[in-house]
Amino acid sequence: MKQFIQTTLLISLLFLLACSGKKEEKKPHAKDEQKAKLAYRQNIKATVDLICYDQYTYETGKLKGALIGPNLIAAPFKEIQEAYSVRSIHRGNNVEPMMNGYYTYNIPGNLVILKMSGPPMSHPKLALKTDIHEKLYRLGLKDGKMIKQNLLCDSLIQFKGISYYRIRSNLQPGIPLFNEHHFTAGVTTELTIDDKPIIVLIPAQELQKEIKNLPKKVERLGNLRFKTDKVYPKPDNVDYFRVHTDIGSFDIKLSNKLPDYQTNFIRLASDGYYDSLLIHRVLYQFLVQT
Repeated sequence: MKQFIQTTLLISLLFLLACSGKKEEKKPHAKDEQKAKLAYRQNIKATVDLICYDQYTYETGKLKGALIGPNLIAAPFKEIQEAYSVRSIHRGNNVEPMMNGYYTYNIPGNLVILKMSGPPMSHPKLALKTDIHEKLYRLGLKDGKMIKQNLLCDSLIQFKGISYYRIRSNLQPGIPLFNEHHFTAGVTTELTIDDKPIIVLIPAQELQKEIKNLPKKVERLGNLRFKTDKVYPKPDNVDYFRVHTDIGSFDIKLSNKLPDYQTNFIRLASDGYYDSLLIHRVLYQFLVQT
């Protein structure tokens, strides 16, 4: 009987110890959840809505951007290239600052880093490095509620000397992704490889390089319209242009006395700008007007 009582007491003691251990395990777990919720509220502000305008201040499009520094926004290059001005909308902030201009751009990587006007804004820290197969997440809003989507970098893509990570998800370019420590792991972008668009992640280490090498001077946004990675023929290698019409053809020879106009004509003709234009006026031995 005595042995039975001792055994019962021992089992009861072990049970109490196990229960107390379980209670102690819950406390840090609850703290982690609270910490994560605070991080989500902070990090969702890093996703910025950008509104583009033309020279007449008409709205031309909307896109996403990522706040990667106090006044730095990473955005898709090709979506913003034709804009004369850009305004940003930040969640939980009534201020809608304009972009002062841009610092740098990468055409193959479809990235431009913009300078935002106004006082510095708080933002999640940029991770030092993002590894392949690292667990990531993105944040969004749906019906006024914050949603979290878990993602994974599943493969490495080397493109034009830069390392990108493939994200197998239907994401827009310009969206920040975060790691399990709630640092910004990178920004999504769209690459065109073999004429096929794919969504990838510009990892944090590549963004760190861009930020480290930012020039001091801010360029005007309108200058992006003339940036290209296309290689055009040099004027010395162009003898003439042949113009084809429905009643015949004629040749145009460019004058070396006007090098700026010469270069501009070569670029426009190479891009097909003059294709399908209507010739509406001809003055004999003087001009042909389109």
